[in-house]
Amino acid sequence: MIISPPFLPTRANNAEDAAYVAAAMPAATVNCPASSVPEGSFPVSLNLGWHGGVHLHAPAQAGTALPLCAIADGEIVYARRPTAQVAEPTHALNYNPYGEAAAWTDDGMVIVRHRTETGAGANAEDIEFYSVFAHLSALRGNALVVAGGNATAAQRRIFRKDEIGVAGRIYNAADHLHMEIVCDDANLNKLVGRRTGTLPLTADGRADAVYGEVYFHVPAGAALYGGNQPAGHTQTPASAAIETTTTDLIIGMRYASGDGAAAQRGSAWMTTYQLDGTRIGAPLEDDDADYDMYTRANNISEHYVGGRPAPSAVYEMLRFGRLLAGSAETLTPANCPHWRRVQGNQQIGWINLAAAGIRKFSDADFPHWKGWRLVDDDADDDSRSESAMLRALIEDASNADGQLTREEMVTRMGIPAVRDALAKCICRFPSEWNRDSIDARWGWLQSDPEYGLDAESWTRLRSHISALTVPAAELPAPLVAAHWHFHPQQFITHFRKCHWLSAREFKQLVPRHAMRRHQGQYLWEEILTNLTAATSAAVTQRVGLNRTARKFGINSPLRLASFLGNGIQETQWLGRLSEGGGSGYWYAPWYGRGFLQLTHSSNYLDYWAFRGRQVPAALSQAMRAALTVQMDLPTAQRSSATLADANFPQLTPQIRGWREEVRGVAMAGSTDSGYAPSDSAGFYWAKLRMASYADADHVLERRAITAGEATRVYYRSPSFWRASAAVNLPSRINDLYAAALNGYDARCVAYACSLAVLSEVRFPNAAGAATFAFPEGYEYRRN
Repeated sequence: MIISPPFLPTRANNAEDAAYVAAAMPAATVNCPASSVPEGSFPVSLNLGWHGGVHLHAPAQAGTALPLCAIADGEIVYARRPTAQVAEPTHALNYNPYGEAAAWTDDGMVIVRHRTETGAGANAEDIEFYSVFAHLSALRGNALVVAGGNATAAQRRIFRKDEIGVAGRIYNAADHLHMEIVCDDANLNKLVGRRTGTLPLTADGRADAVYGEVYFHVPAGAALYGGNQPAGHTQTPASAAIETTTTDLIIGMRYASGDGAAAQRGSAWMTTYQLDGTRIGAPLEDDDADYDMYTRANNISEHYVGGRPAPSAVYEMLRFGRLLAGSAETLTPANCPHWRRVQGNQQIGWINLAAAGIRKFSDADFPHWKGWRLVDDDADDDSRSESAMLRALIEDASNADGQLTREEMVTRMGIPAVRDALAKCICRFPSEWNRDSIDARWGWLQSDPEYGLDAESWTRLRSHISALTVPAAELPAPLVAAHWHFHPQQFITHFRKCHWLSAREFKQLVPRHAMRRHQGQYLWEEILTNLTAATSAAVTQRVGLNRTARKFGINSPLRLASFLGNGIQETQWLGRLSEGGGSGYWYAPWYGRGFLQLTHSSNYLDYWAFRGRQVPAALSQAMRAALTVQMDLPTAQRSSATLADANFPQLTPQIRGWREEVRGVAMAGSTDSGYAPSDSAGFYWAKLRMASYADADHVLERRAITAGEATRVYYRSPSFWRASAAVNLPSRINDLYAAALNGYDARCVAYACSLAVLSEVRFPNAAGAATFAFPEGYEYRRN
């Protein structure tokens, strides 16, 4: 899932992603009367009326409110042009719930259906949710076309960051809108992993979708040890434990994954929580844990004298605490320890998080200790919240009686911590936009002792609601019945940790045109790769690429763009998984295969060692020696004759099959052809610490060249150069833009396209101003 805020301000340097989303989605600037509570709070008002979304104030840039943009790819299923504002005080849209003066509310509206994925497997694929935007003063782009009627299917399509409209007025407050994110029961189960209750702790959590912070449920009685980290194979240190935990604990493990302050983008943090989410002590930072994981995995493996676990499996354990569904690895021995330095009940010490009885989870499980609650205990169809769960959450626990007066609501919801807790609630109740249910939703206001609306007041209110709502027949079916509501900012912040690419998202990464040098000149050529055929790498390798990105922490827009900018170009725009003409090169048959062109016998052998595959020592030594002889010769004198398979009798059909699987060729009895092409690239990524280069700030440089008899533009950055050179030209990594790196400018085309699809980066124009949402002169791939 690729998702972004509905407004896209410039991101401050070193801003953590959650802080950026919060800045892009400021709450309403007006408060409810006589309170400090923002108007339009989620999920209830001060009158305990259900409110399915939040009111946002469009942030301004250069003195102008930013336009509303699509938060993800989707389809516009409903759009309504706003009514022109009039002064007539009795107009239905001039209704004022807080006084007698006319207060205009815009009625422009757009509903978008989104389909996405968060992982592999039936419960993580084909996920559907809706974003709802109300109180728009203008529509733009395809939303305006749809509102006009008779839109084609193509005109209903919308893509992330496309402009939808302009925030309007809510009770006369300008530049405001209402936003919701909703889904039905079946899709809640896919998004959250359950439909009710808290997260069970009797088994490991989801393995189809895993992202964000990883958690370990540690039952009471776990041992913590002092001193230095125990050896990688040690089950029980010789020294006595310094603490035996007295309560169940949750240990959170979070990798920065390139986010936040520059010096900490490769760090991991270990945080200890009580089961209610209360933190114990401060998070413990593990410097460069992400960048050093390849080395740590190999060190753990090497501590075993015999029966070593595959470093690749250890690496996955260090990342997730376990091996995930779809992994091609097996952790042998299964009890390989996982030592981490953590805060216990009292002491800081080393704990084995692979010990028996410890369960593993991630943010994909929406764990209750992080505040997530499924609120489904209000069964009627009116607009009043009668949820005991919500009342208990709002009330002051020291003085709770199960009742909430307006005065109590004003006091309690004025407390930021209470509003933060409510923002983690996922609530099931009927839509407020169904015009056919107005009487059922709001009719109680006529007879309620507190409100008791007279006939005239009810008529005015009903007319106002009718003007803002939609006939049931025009609403998507899931929005007519009761459905689930998420706090939009929390939903977006949460799922920006995922980065699993759906098929539609993935193919957008491939540019429509690319440049290449030929006889000293640049060519500008259309990319004709078939991205939808059953045999296309975009189809056969997408899940493998997603799993590789998840396993190796290639899970930020900048990391993904750095990885895919190389991988897409090296595979000739996903056209092939081996080096063109490779069989004729001096290093054949060990020519480049996979997404980052695993090349030379030594690198194949290192990759198989990482995978735990057994290659006879004599064969390995002979192949490495033969390669060294050739590498020591001048290039013109090198020959593939001494590297030929026939020279190595111990090179079995199985080993040759492993080599072919790296280029996606299926071998009998193996499924590695959908895994090895990307996993081998992940091996390069980890071994060569490519993340450390991709995590540096990406300062984009606009380059104009002549190609195809026209001026063309591409974008490069020192960060992308170093990430590319790390795997292709390591000896020149600090020699920026050295011509010896083959096809770097073409890689930059794929890099920029990936950046545009994956991030909110804006590209500089000729004057250096960051103005373009998509690279200048490039064409979207949106068919």
